[in-house]
Formats: sequence, structure tokens, C-alpha cells
Amino acid sequence: MNLVYDIMAAGYSGEMRHAQAVMKELGIEYTLSVSQAASDCWWFFCCKNTPETLPRFLTVLDAKPRNLIGFGLNSKMVDLIEGAE
Repeated sequence: MNLVYDIMAAGYSGEMRHAQAVMKELGIEYTLSVSQAASDCWWFFCCKNTPETLPRFLTVLDAKPRNLIGFGLNSKMVDLIEGAE
């Protein structure tokens, strides 16, 4: 499962910690995280130990990683993600 952490939604929810710190506290493990400054979010790939109910600032990333090359990912990152799935 790949997740999007919405920084603005987290802030409106009162969450001011770094996205990676929040993921750690939630117990979510991931293979790769990528900051998306233009859209105020983080992408987390190959998430494990994901709780059944996610906070409102965490949503599932529907796009396939290979389709995101040039939009924050490169081919080496995609190879890492696909190798971990």
C-alpha cells in the first residue's frame, strides 16, 4: 500500500510533527518516502502495519509508481519500490 500524507490537513488537525515521525508513531513501516513540496505532501511507498482506520490526513495513493517517474520518482526509486512489493 502506498500512502499520501497531506501536510496541510495534518496541520488543520493539530498535527505539527514531521510526517516521518507521525508514521513511526502510527507503527507504519515503509520502503521509501518522497517529499512533494509543490503539493504540500509526502508519498510513502510499500507501507506495512497500516492501521485499519487512517487519520484524515493520510490517504491511499492510487497512482502506479512507474507512472510517477518525472513527478518525484526516478527509475531507480521505482525499481526499489517494485522490488519491495
